Amino acid sequence: MNSNANKINPTKITAKFRWNLLRSIILSSSNTQHTMNPTKKHQEFILFPRRKRALTNNDDIPQLEEWFTYDLYDHVTLDVRIKIPRKIDIKATFATEYSGILNTGNLCIWPSEETILNSNKELFSDVDMCSVQMLWNKNTVYDIQYNIVICADCTFDKETHPHLLHVIRSILKKSDKSLFILCAPRRGDSLQAFVTLLETTGEFRVELLEKYDEIVWKSHGKSLKEEQGYYNTDSHYPLIVRASWNL
Repeated sequence: MNSNANKINPTKITAKFRWNLLRSIILSSSNTQHTMNPTKKHQEFILFPRRKRALTNNDDIPQLEEWFTYDLYDHVTLDVRIKIPRKIDIKATFATEYSGILNTGNLCIWPSEETILNSNKELFSDVDMCSVQMLWNKNTVYDIQYNIVICADCTFDKETHPHLLHVIRSILKKSDKSLFILCAPRRGDSLQAFVTLLETTGEFRVELLEKYDEIVWKSHGKSLKEEQGYYNTDSHYPLIVRASWNL
């Protein structure tokens, strides 16, 4: 008789117990309002005025999403419409959507994204722009290059740093006028780790800017005073990294 067949794995029992405990705490909470992680409550500096768009019966919009119109600077007539999901009720979705899987794909307007637009608008006044979804893999060959490359809040996972470096090396045109701009909060030492990686290659001149825009700096100070307990400089205030080829 195989005695191992009747053995119970204590690790699996402990893990199952913890998940069941967490599930019961959330589902039994007396708070029936939409629940949101306190660190996510501060999502943006509201650098661009926004208005909620009134939906019509012809709009094919999922029920869990809302649309807003962002008014751009300098009386630009173009409106930017961005879909922002409503806050999800954790109690209602935990049992079905979070059964052992960590879901970190929070879709929202992050401070880094609005900041990089507001603080570098002079770079894009008379240029052709495009948004590209890049495959981050250090073995990928890219067949196009750009004079300016920008990205936001993408250094939190240190394991991806070598891949991001490969992307920059590949798509940033070799010119003394080319520029790579990254906007991201410190997130512990993750941002500094990527800055160090850029510097150690010897290929780039690198700047790390903390106070780069008066409006953003004032909004930062206001958030520190008025959003205590929610606003965290380490995870919410974006710094700007500017790197150019060291030719």
